[in-house]
Amino acid sequence: MESSTKTPSTIHIFVNGIKFEDERVKPQMTGAEIAALAQVPADQAVIRRETGPNQEEISPEQTISIHQADHFTVTRKEVQGGRCS
Repeated sequence: MESSTKTPSTIHIFVNGIKFEDERVKPQMTGAEIAALAQVPADQAVIRRETGPNQEEISPEQTISIHQADHFTVTRKEVQGGRCS
């Protein structure tokens, strides 16, 4: 995954270490919108805002204020592994 090359926004955020600074980054965003940046379906996403040593969990329906250079981690709720034969 690379940084987005869409129309620049006035703010940027990092999702899973990737910088996003296009029209999808807004002053108010839902957890689902943040999950979409990481290409994780909202119903399968665990979204966390990294705030120093703490992490704030955000639900997909929750709307939050975005701050310049916020960092988020988005993971899947359930990861299914394969079997080795």
